[in-house]
Amino acid sequence: MKQSFALLDVGGTDIKSCISSFEDSHLQDIYRSKTPGNIQNDKNLYEINPIALLREVENHVISIQSTKIKIMGLMISGQMGSWIVSDTKNKPITNLISWQDNRAALAITNFSKHIIERLGAEWLQKSGNEVRPGLPLLGLESIKKNLPLDRNLRLHTLISWVSSQLSEDYAYISHITDSASTGMVDINSKTWSIDALNFLDFDIELPEIDVQLKAIGYSSALSCPIYAPVGDQQASLYGAELGTENTVVNIGTGGQVAAIANSNRLTSLQTRPYFNGETIETRTHLPAGRLISKCVSTLFPKEDSTKAFAHFIQQSEVFESSEYLNLDSLEKGNLLSALDKRNYLPSVVLNTIANAYKAALSEINAKSSHKLIFAGGVGQKFKKLQTVIAEGKNYEIAKSEETTLRGLMLLSKTLQNRI
Repeated sequence: MKQSFALLDVGGTDIKSCISSFEDSHLQDIYRSKTPGNIQNDKNLYEINPIALLREVENHVISIQSTKIKIMGLMISGQMGSWIVSDTKNKPITNLISWQDNRAALAITNFSKHIIERLGAEWLQKSGNEVRPGLPLLGLESIKKNLPLDRNLRLHTLISWVSSQLSEDYAYISHITDSASTGMVDINSKTWSIDALNFLDFDIELPEIDVQLKAIGYSSALSCPIYAPVGDQQASLYGAELGTENTVVNIGTGGQVAAIANSNRLTSLQTRPYFNGETIETRTHLPAGRLISKCVSTLFPKEDSTKAFAHFIQQSEVFESSEYLNLDSLEKGNLLSALDKRNYLPSVVLNTIANAYKAALSEINAKSSHKLIFAGGVGQKFKKLQTVIAEGKNYEIAKSEETTLRGLMLLSKTLQNRI
């Protein structure tokens, strides 16, 4: 009998699920639905209704059930840095708060400097060199005065809360790729950061951190164990087959580059835990699909999106240019002033975006930078962007467009000997 795993990815835009078997090594019949959106009107706040999200996730479980395939385990990944406060029975006290939420930065000037002064440079280095308003540590601290501090509180990431709701006999354990996204983990010692806990200065229960893929509950719906969720970035990199001799360039809706970290050097790059005891160094929030879509709609406002994108790609290849714009200028949409150069503006946009990736690649571990793997919808399909970014380097295309689900599939295979 085939041994199959159910795979679930709770992304920022879509929720995806499918089944994979050990023998076939491919993803079967991917089911997609939209991730519920922001329920707040304030542009600085981004909250998701937890009940609405759980309802969508349960639809995916029902879809998996309907296949009548024997499932050996459920693997979960999802958007990193989104979180919720619950009681100790995992019932929500807050809404799910997205990594895109900016409440922590309200009324604070020089935000990054202010936070580093409060938490210290040692916290910054040990937690992975990342300061942003949506970091769960900072969001949690900003709302603590509104929490019922007379109750026993528990912190969940979005995906750890989802797993708690799908599980019987739930064990409050977090895989380090997930827990580190809170900004509260010392990724060297793999423990909760004392600096972060002192910064919060109130009692809230935190999960046990584990570096292994452990079962943390049981799904009665699927009659299988549920494994501790993992970060979607790490799952995607695993699916793209990140190794010590390559760098992954992921250009999807958002963009990033990542390599296995060189433990012998200090870096200002974001560092995050990976699998098998390794760490990645990464530059995230690079210009990608969102920005290209904005430029395409500006340049070709009368065409539908599919034709406009095809037109954009065609012009970027035919009307080449060595020019590029300031990235800030491009992100603010200052294209209309250059419409006299319309034919080769797509090439200018491409060069501007490619320069951001080339700059990021120049910071990445030099041992791995000679070979690139392009992942993400834009990165895998946009040939001209590949060649401009690679600029003479060796490169290949990731084996699947669904690198996150593929990563979960490959991780499930590592569990085969334990089942």
